[in-house]
This record gives sequence, C-alpha cells and structure tokens, in this order.
Amino acid sequence: MMDGIGHQTLLHAWSSVLAGKEEEVPLVLGAHKDILENISSTNHGDLEDFGPNQKRMTWMSKLRFMLHYLWDEFWNPPRDLRVIFLPKDIFARLQERIREEVAESAHISDQKLFVGNGDILTAWITRAVAVSMPKPRPITLVTVLNARFRLQKFIESGGVYLQNMAFTGYAFLSARLARGPVGPIALLYRRRLVEQGTVQQMLSLLKTVRQDIESDGSLSFFYGDPHASMIFANNLTKLELIKSANFSPAVLSLGEKEESRSNPPGSMVTFQNLFHSNSRAPNIFWVLGKDHGGNYWLKGNFLPVAWKMIEKELRDM
Repeated sequence: MMDGIGHQTLLHAWSSVLAGKEEEVPLVLGAHKDILENISSTNHGDLEDFGPNQKRMTWMSKLRFMLHYLWDEFWNPPRDLRVIFLPKDIFARLQERIREEVAESAHISDQKLFVGNGDILTAWITRAVAVSMPKPRPITLVTVLNARFRLQKFIESGGVYLQNMAFTGYAFLSARLARGPVGPIALLYRRRLVEQGTVQQMLSLLKTVRQDIESDGSLSFFYGDPHASMIFANNLTKLELIKSANFSPAVLSLGEKEESRSNPPGSMVTFQNLFHSNSRAPNIFWVLGKDHGGNYWLKGNFLPVAWKMIEKELRDM
C-alpha cells in the first residue's frame, strides 16, 4: 500500500530504468517493517494532545452522525464521479478573487495572512458543496497530512519509504462560514493545516491512531459536530504526479507535432486515481495537480446538485 509519494517514487524509478539509469533508482527502505509503528510505540515524553481530539465524537454523537448520514443517503440520489479541467487563466481569476478576500480579512485583523493554491481550490469546492445543500449545515473538512514531511528526523535516510504515511487532519466549519466567502474558509483551512502539521501534533496523531487500532481495530474519522456533513479532500499538487513520469525513451513516434502539443513526448497529459464510486461513497475530491500547461485537474464525488453549483461557479468565472 503506497501513498502519493510512493507512486511518485515508483514513476521516477520506472523512468530512470527506461533511460538506462538504474543507478538513480533509490534504495527501498522499510519493506518488511512499518516505520510508523516503531515511531508511535516509542516514548517521546509528554506530548500535547492532538488538537481535533477536543471534538472527538462520543458513542452517542457517533450514533447521531450515522443516523444523519443514513437519512441523507436514503433521500438523495447517487453521487457522481467527475473530473474538472480548470484552465490556468480561469484559475488565475479565482485566485485573484480569493486573495482579495484574504487581504480584506488581513486588513480587518491587522495580520499578515497567506493561503496557497491548494487552500484556494479546497475552500472553493467546499463552499460550492455547502451552498448546494438544501439547509445550512456545519462542515467537517477531512484532509490528508503526510507524516514523512513532518517526521523526517525520525525516519532513516539513504533511501525511500514506499509505505502509506498519509493520515487525516480536520477543519471544522460552522454553517455560516461554510456558505460565506471563500477567503475565510481558505484561511481557516490553512490555519488548521499549520496547527496540526507540527512534529508534536503528528506524534500525538500517531499515538491516537495506534490507540484506535488497538482498541477498535481501525482508526476513527468521527470528529466534529454530529450534525455536520463530511467532505474529504486530498491535495496532490505538491507531488507533481503528472510530471513524474518520463517515458520518452520508449516513444517510437510522436502522436502530435511539437508545436501543437502541451506536454513533452513520453509524459502524461493527466492521470486518474482508482476510486470505485457508489451510492454510499462520501463527498470526496482530489486536487490532482497541474499539467505541463499550468492548468489544474481536479476530481470529485458529489451529489448532482453540488455539481450543478460547481458548474455555475465555473460559468461565472
């Protein structure tokens, strides 16, 4: 089982072998041992509590959440899995608008604030889904935190770990915030990523995950308001997966002429992760990343009414 970094490393190694550069293939570490299990079982002294644990659901709250979820699933049509191609000029307009909203928030709070492109896209999609709901509801935004970026001093160097090191982080949005301007949503999301991305928080998260597995056999996603709607988000932009493969040594002939193509020969135009959509699959989306032309590719699994809202937003840009 690999996370995005594992797939990126595999594509780089594959490309190196095709190019006759086997010496560039990194040594695979931890093939027979879970490095994160070792880290989580080590005594790191007094750790601060994992921030979202303050909003961890009790068994009664879990029951309420599941009843809400089953009610929604019963009355709503199946979700649709679709891909969004966002041209760079359209994204530039969205980016400009959101940064103006962020600047306004910075002026009000007299603070220097920052949001990245991934924060902007995540907040934009989250708001569109929230606004599409028939009644205002809180949103629990579940995102991905990769332990390898935060725990490098605990991880052996001299090679690469292909194992899955992705865990969940959380941002809790009130119903009012979720349906408001995108800028404040992006700011809150960025703030929670920073807060939960420290070494102390990641070690506390690993400890929490270990306790969940030992007591229940699996980790828990049950955090936040039991009346909230959950949205899962995964931003893969940093990995540049679309640009990770270079299969040009295997290209026998060009499908398009150099002047008309946007990607180098032997490289990807885009990619699709495998996801089996069904009526019970949750609200989930991926920022797949930028292509060679600077355009963004996204993928989501949402109700038809949410897709109508997203399409309207795109038409209005």
